[in-house]
Amino acid sequence: MSVSEPSDEAAGAAHLQTILSLIQSLTKVDERKLQHVDRDPLIAGLLQFREIMFDHEEEIKYWFGSTLHLDLEFDTATPKQDPRALFGQCLTILYNRLSTHLSSLKTKVADQFIILSVPEIKMISGSLQFYIVSQCLPYLDEGVGIDIRKRSKFIKMWTRKVKSSSVQCEQLIVAFKTLRSLMECNEAIEAHILKYHVQDVLAIYEQVRHISNSNGVELHVQEDVFHTVPKPILIPTIIGMLKAAPPSWLATALGKRLSDELMAEGGLRNIIDAYAELCDDMWGRAPLLGLIARQIATPPSCQPIGIYYENIIEQFIILTTVRVYPKPGLACLLSSFVQEVYIRSPPLCNSLIVDRLFLPWETIYNEKKESCELEKKHLSAITALSLLLDDKLMPRVLMECKRLPPLVPLLLDIVSSKIDNPVRAILTLRENAVKILIGTIDRIVNKGEFVMCLLRINSGSRFKVTSKSQKKWVEVIDPKKVTMSLDEDCPVMMEHEYTYEMEKLLISRLEALFTLPDVNRMAHMNIEILCEFMEMWMKSDDLDAEKAEDGDGTPKINFDCLASHVFGTIFFDRLITDMDTSNPHVIKSVTKFVTITFKCCVKTIRQLEEHQKKFDIVRRDHLDEVTDRATLYQIRIDSLKVALNLSSAIITTEALNDTFSDDVLGLAQQLIEVKNLETKSEDLKKIIRHAAELLDIMEVVRGGKPLTEAEPKKVKFPAKPERSGDLQDLLNVLSKVELTCPDALAIAGHSLLCLTQGVRNREEKYLEVIDRWILNIAKNFITHEDTYVSLNAVNLLTEIVNYAPKYLTHMLELIKTGEKEKELEAEIVEKNIILKINVGEAVSKVFKVMGSAATMYIDEAASVLIDEMQKGPDLTRASAFTCFSEIVLACRGRNIAKHFAFLNAAIMQGMSPSEPILIRRAAIFLCRQYLKSCGSDLVEICGPYLRDLRRTLVRIWEVDQDNVMRVHAQICIEEIQNCLKSNIEQTLSYQFKKVNM
Repeated sequence: MSVSEPSDEAAGAAHLQTILSLIQSLTKVDERKLQHVDRDPLIAGLLQFREIMFDHEEEIKYWFGSTLHLDLEFDTATPKQDPRALFGQCLTILYNRLSTHLSSLKTKVADQFIILSVPEIKMISGSLQFYIVSQCLPYLDEGVGIDIRKRSKFIKMWTRKVKSSSVQCEQLIVAFKTLRSLMECNEAIEAHILKYHVQDVLAIYEQVRHISNSNGVELHVQEDVFHTVPKPILIPTIIGMLKAAPPSWLATALGKRLSDELMAEGGLRNIIDAYAELCDDMWGRAPLLGLIARQIATPPSCQPIGIYYENIIEQFIILTTVRVYPKPGLACLLSSFVQEVYIRSPPLCNSLIVDRLFLPWETIYNEKKESCELEKKHLSAITALSLLLDDKLMPRVLMECKRLPPLVPLLLDIVSSKIDNPVRAILTLRENAVKILIGTIDRIVNKGEFVMCLLRINSGSRFKVTSKSQKKWVEVIDPKKVTMSLDEDCPVMMEHEYTYEMEKLLISRLEALFTLPDVNRMAHMNIEILCEFMEMWMKSDDLDAEKAEDGDGTPKINFDCLASHVFGTIFFDRLITDMDTSNPHVIKSVTKFVTITFKCCVKTIRQLEEHQKKFDIVRRDHLDEVTDRATLYQIRIDSLKVALNLSSAIITTEALNDTFSDDVLGLAQQLIEVKNLETKSEDLKKIIRHAAELLDIMEVVRGGKPLTEAEPKKVKFPAKPERSGDLQDLLNVLSKVELTCPDALAIAGHSLLCLTQGVRNREEKYLEVIDRWILNIAKNFITHEDTYVSLNAVNLLTEIVNYAPKYLTHMLELIKTGEKEKELEAEIVEKNIILKINVGEAVSKVFKVMGSAATMYIDEAASVLIDEMQKGPDLTRASAFTCFSEIVLACRGRNIAKHFAFLNAAIMQGMSPSEPILIRRAAIFLCRQYLKSCGSDLVEICGPYLRDLRRTLVRIWEVDQDNVMRVHAQICIEEIQNCLKSNIEQTLSYQFKKVNM
């Protein structure tokens, strides 16, 4: 090794090579040494370092002696100085000289990457692992930085060599400054340190700050290294350090750092990118997205919660408009975040999130200005709202929100706005409005009534979406005032206009509604709306009522003409062409619609015929009214023709099955009404003959039976529920079926099974009606005497509680019912016993599925079940013992110790020889499960009661005549003995083992 100092450029290059060769000689491990140390490079490197110290003592003293300030007295056995400290300080000197030399060369060379070759950079980067292990890890607290066991296969413990906090801080500052000087002297070295050792640099810096803050030591490192590390590297590193379960002070510091990064501009995007880098398939894993949302929704302790949530929701809304992430994944993440915020603080969720989404559009809807610009807050709010409503896991705050339905007319006006060359913002606005409409209407049960009510609200005005031209744009404020403006920043405008053409307005809204995608999914809603029209049409008794006016002079809506237009145009042009006519539910809805159409037409035609008989002579000034009546008469005849064509198709389809449903028989009654019409019109006579032919076909199919006689009910099993399934049919079956025959019992059991599958699959249409119908259905059928029905009801109740544990209270209330059973009739008492047994089975299933999470609900269940163990009929007491045994097994004994006093009393009473054998076996089984769950804490939990309990078990084992009781007692005694023996052996043999390297 050369010992000369550089004097010129050639000498400088030689000096650089000398430093690099020294570093390489200290850190390059001989492969032969790896064979003797379990192929561990760190141990081999330290052993090799000792040999170098012995072989090159004079040169090392020349290079390092004046700087190390150590007593370098080498012994062939063990040196007095810790080799790690010598190793670390030698590398510190070499790294500092290397950084100084490279910094001087950086000003002389244009390209820094040509100073060091690729093998030299890799050698420097590889040598840093020895430096971190020798100079940094011995001075870091336990759990700070990457553990030595993850760096080495051979080293299991790395003793900390810290005499005082000042020495610890001093050594770490030296290491930190050395690493920072390496990062600053050359960009290639900096890239390698950031890639492989950035976590060590951050850990050293946080350790120094912690020591300085805790002990009042002056912080000599003023630079915050967190500000110099690039965000794509910094954030994944912080997340990885938090994932390694660091000490509490480091977790707090890193959590604050992560929160600061999250609150910074673009922080949320950086956090999401970091998680996406750590997990490739993050967007397809809903549980992981839920965990990320929970972490984001956890506010820092040093930050006001309102400011924090407001910042995060604004960043979320920005992300919804940039189109960087997949929409389903971003919707799931946003939905989970909103749900977490709602759980933590419902008022803040409503004021910061819900208001942010709804207020911009509510302001437009309520103020009804002639014209207003759509700002970014409007477009971003409707985009975020469409994501939340499009997600299957819609947050609860939006499920319970009543602010969305009133905006449906405004959304329909947006969809129905017609623009020749719409800009991209308008297309996006329409797309989001369509998603919100589908998400809103699809979750409403009475869709037809709901839509009709909304269509009639503010029916005298409408909104219109327009786009500004790049040239001058004309804005009409009123007929006498016209202004000219030029604005290219926001090309989307929302105009509001008052109109009394209400029929035209409603038709445009209905056309927009019927043009929504997924026609089969919306078919029920569309036909329900049409039926609402027909019923309004039918309720018009007075022919002159359509011309009446409201008190303010506004003419009423002409639902007669409106319904005709909807029936003749929208229904056949849009629905029939796209509807799935093979779907029996669609056919049923069409049958209902045709039936109502027949009622309306027959009623109106009879009124017109009677009116014409009474008034043969008409005044000249009433000729227009006569023309209107003739037009109305022709409309009814045209409607009857179309309805008859539909009736022919329906009856032909039903005739292939050799039977007719109740709906088709109701349609036949209306055909009889058409057949009985008296008229002079040739068109109407043709219709009457057509109706008579259809009735003859039906009579032939029915074998001559009168059409007024209903068909015998034929058992049909409900189909398995699908995405567009038949929830209403299942509910109708369970509410109307008469459980008097095996076929009916099979129908009820299968319907309960279908409901269970729907709740288990978390389908929205099932979850929405749990409180209204499904929960009561499960309660009603759980006491049924048929096993198939009752077991399916138990499973349904279990799935309901698994979906929302709040319903567990309902189940426990069912167990507590019937406290005054002695005063009730025997049949009611027997029904209550069956109820308690079945509910107890459902409770045990719920806790078994919950697993460890069931400990949160153990208090509520324990108070009810322990009380039921000590009183009541024998069957319910045995059921309570068995149910609690399953709960103990599911919770693994956690959170049950506080109830042991009452539980022990119930167990001792249940194992008494005077009790029935059913109760005794259930009680001793519960005792066995509880003793097993206590484990090594048995003495601590059961100490005051353990002696009496063991005596009772010994007595049962010795003298009891029931072999099952004796076997359980023997297992319990062995469990107690093994636990006591284990505790004694652990106390006697417990000692510390220390390993020195």
